[in-house]
Amino acid sequence: MEGPPNAKEDECWGRLTTPAIVETVTDQILLQPAEIGSDGTVRRQAVYKTETRQAIIREREDLWFETLCEEELTVEFVMSLQRALKARDIYSGRINGDLDPRTRRAIRAYQKPQGVDSAILTRAAARQLGLLAYGRDRLINQG
Repeated sequence: MEGPPNAKEDECWGRLTTPAIVETVTDQILLQPAEIGSDGTVRRQAVYKTETRQAIIREREDLWFETLCEEELTVEFVMSLQRALKARDIYSGRINGDLDPRTRRAIRAYQKPQGVDSAILTRAAARQLGLLAYGRDRLINQG
Protein backbone atom coordinates (compact mmCIF):
# COMPACT_ATOMS: atom_id res chain seq x y z
CA MET A 1 0.00 0.00 0.00
CA GLU A 2 1.21 3.50 -0.80
CA GLY A 3 2.55 5.54 2.08
CA PRO A 4 4.86 8.41 2.92
CA PRO A 5 8.61 8.14 2.43
CA ASN A 6 10.19 5.67 4.87
CA ALA A 7 6.87 3.90 5.57
CA LYS A 8 7.28 0.26 6.50
CA GLU A 9 5.71 -2.47 4.36
CA ASP A 10 3.41 -3.72 7.13
CA GLU A 11 1.90 -0.25 7.78
CA CYS A 12 -1.19 1.14 6.14
CA TRP A 13 -1.63 4.84 5.43
CA GLY A 14 -4.25 7.28 4.30
CA ARG A 15 -3.60 10.64 2.72
CA LEU A 16 -5.50 13.88 2.95
CA THR A 17 -4.55 16.39 0.25
CA THR A 18 -5.34 20.04 0.86
CA PRO A 19 -5.37 21.84 -2.48
CA ALA A 20 -3.36 24.98 -3.07
CA ILE A 21 -5.20 28.27 -2.80
CA VAL A 22 -4.67 30.45 -5.85
CA GLU A 23 -5.95 34.01 -6.17
CA THR A 24 -6.05 36.43 -9.05
CA VAL A 25 -4.12 39.55 -8.08
CA THR A 26 -4.51 42.83 -9.98
CA ASP A 27 -1.85 45.52 -9.67
CA GLN A 28 -1.74 49.06 -11.05
CA ILE A 29 1.77 49.79 -12.31
CA LEU A 30 2.86 53.38 -12.83
CA LEU A 31 4.25 53.81 -16.35
CA GLN A 32 4.55 57.58 -16.36
CA PRO A 33 4.10 59.91 -13.40
CA ALA A 34 1.73 62.86 -13.55
CA GLU A 35 3.17 66.14 -14.76
CA ILE A 36 2.36 68.91 -12.30
CA GLY A 37 2.95 72.58 -12.97
CA SER A 38 4.63 74.95 -10.51
CA ASP A 39 1.21 76.31 -9.62
CA GLY A 40 0.02 72.82 -8.61
CA THR A 41 -2.18 72.14 -11.64
CA VAL A 42 -2.00 68.77 -13.33
CA ARG A 43 -0.72 69.24 -16.87
CA ARG A 44 -0.79 65.57 -17.72
CA GLN A 45 -2.40 62.68 -15.84
CA ALA A 46 -0.28 59.78 -14.64
CA VAL A 47 -0.35 56.73 -16.89
CA TYR A 48 -0.89 53.31 -15.31
CA LYS A 49 -0.95 49.80 -16.64
CA THR A 50 -3.17 47.12 -15.11
CA GLU A 51 -1.39 43.82 -14.59
CA THR A 52 -3.24 40.66 -13.56
CA ARG A 53 -1.49 37.54 -12.33
CA GLN A 54 -2.17 34.33 -10.44
CA ALA A 55 -0.59 34.08 -6.99
CA ILE A 56 -0.37 30.98 -4.81
CA ILE A 57 -1.62 32.02 -1.38
CA ARG A 58 -1.14 28.59 0.22
CA GLU A 59 0.79 25.65 -1.23
CA ARG A 60 -0.81 22.23 -1.64
CA GLU A 61 -0.20 19.95 1.34
CA ASP A 62 -0.34 16.20 1.84
CA LEU A 63 -1.15 14.90 5.32
CA TRP A 64 -0.36 11.21 5.69
CA PHE A 65 -1.95 9.37 8.60
CA GLU A 66 -1.59 5.82 9.79
CA THR A 67 -4.75 3.76 9.28
CA LEU A 68 -5.96 0.28 9.95
CA CYS A 69 -5.07 -2.24 7.28
CA GLU A 70 -7.90 -3.89 5.34
CA GLU A 71 -7.63 -7.19 7.25
CA GLU A 72 -8.16 -5.33 10.54
CA LEU A 73 -11.51 -3.91 9.40
CA THR A 74 -13.50 -7.02 10.25
CA VAL A 75 -17.28 -7.05 10.63
CA GLU A 76 -16.82 -7.29 14.41
CA PHE A 77 -14.43 -4.32 14.45
CA VAL A 78 -16.75 -2.16 12.32
CA MET A 79 -19.69 -3.06 14.59
CA SER A 80 -17.63 -1.91 17.60
CA LEU A 81 -16.74 1.26 15.69
CA GLN A 82 -20.42 1.92 14.92
CA ARG A 83 -21.35 1.39 18.59
CA ALA A 84 -18.58 3.76 19.74
CA LEU A 85 -19.71 6.46 17.29
CA LYS A 86 -23.35 5.92 18.24
CA ALA A 87 -22.50 6.31 21.95
CA ARG A 88 -21.07 9.75 21.06
CA ASP A 89 -24.22 10.71 19.08
CA ILE A 90 -22.26 10.83 15.82
CA TYR A 91 -23.68 7.71 14.13
CA SER A 92 -27.40 7.04 13.82
CA GLY A 93 -27.47 4.02 11.52
CA ARG A 94 -27.85 0.32 12.22
CA ILE A 95 -25.08 -1.64 13.90
CA ASN A 96 -24.44 -3.93 10.95
CA GLY A 97 -20.64 -4.15 10.57
CA ASP A 98 -20.80 -2.53 7.13
CA LEU A 99 -18.38 0.31 6.42
CA ASP A 100 -21.12 2.08 4.46
CA PRO A 101 -21.43 5.79 3.55
CA ARG A 102 -23.30 6.59 6.78
CA THR A 103 -20.50 5.03 8.86
CA ARG A 104 -17.87 6.87 6.81
CA ARG A 105 -19.70 10.20 7.35
CA ALA A 106 -19.65 9.53 11.09
CA ILE A 107 -15.91 8.74 10.97
CA ARG A 108 -15.30 12.04 9.16
CA ALA A 109 -17.46 13.94 11.68
CA TYR A 110 -15.49 12.40 14.57
CA GLN A 111 -12.04 13.09 13.09
CA LYS A 112 -12.58 16.52 11.50
CA PRO A 113 -12.25 18.50 14.78
CA GLN A 114 -8.88 16.74 15.24
CA GLY A 115 -7.61 18.06 11.90
CA VAL A 116 -8.22 14.96 9.79
CA ASP A 117 -11.12 15.66 7.40
CA SER A 118 -11.27 12.11 6.07
CA ALA A 119 -13.70 9.19 6.09
CA ILE A 120 -10.76 6.80 6.48
CA LEU A 121 -10.39 5.86 10.14
CA THR A 122 -6.99 6.77 11.57
CA ARG A 123 -5.25 4.55 14.10
CA ALA A 124 -5.24 7.53 16.48
CA ALA A 125 -9.04 7.90 16.25
CA ALA A 126 -9.51 4.14 16.73
CA ARG A 127 -7.44 4.37 19.92
CA GLN A 128 -9.35 7.42 21.16
CA LEU A 129 -12.58 5.50 20.61
CA GLY A 130 -11.18 2.65 22.72
CA LEU A 131 -11.03 0.21 19.79
CA LEU A 132 -7.25 -0.36 19.70
CA ALA A 133 -4.53 -0.63 22.29
CA TYR A 134 -2.21 2.35 22.48
CA GLY A 135 1.02 2.11 20.52
CA ARG A 136 2.31 3.76 17.39
CA ASP A 137 0.46 6.67 15.82
CA ARG A 138 1.95 8.90 13.21
CA LEU A 139 0.88 11.91 11.21
CA ILE A 140 3.27 13.20 8.58
CA ASN A 141 2.64 16.59 7.01
CA GLN A 142 4.35 17.10 3.67
CA GLY A 143 4.01 20.37 1.79
